[in-house]
Amino acid sequence: MTTEIFNPGALQTYEEMLGRDKLVMLWSEYKSGAAEKSARLEDLLKRRDWAELRIIFHSLRSSSLVFGLDKFAELCTKIESLIVQGGDSGCLPGDIRAGKALLEESIRQADIYFRDLEKQ
Repeated sequence: MTTEIFNPGALQTYEEMLGRDKLVMLWSEYKSGAAEKSARLEDLLKRRDWAELRIIFHSLRSSSLVFGLDKFAELCTKIESLIVQGGDSGCLPGDIRAGKALLEESIRQADIYFRDLEKQ
């Protein structure tokens, strides 16, 4: 099963419930919060702060699903699970760095959608 990086279909229900303007505002807030969390990842990884990393990936997973960032949310689930299993997994640093890169690409793709949405 291949999960898309960005699934705009996930937003339809939220747009109907909240309206376009509110959804765009929430997207802006998500991006800001995700950028702040992403900026902390490398330091937390160096300090081996598994508890805080787990909290960040759990939070990002939940909110990313709302905005259709399915592939990133899937990776967050994997990272969160690895942390719960012990944190010191040899592949975990690579997965966290891959998660950061995937988050950036996911946001870039979703931004195109939201820019078009604002023009409508």
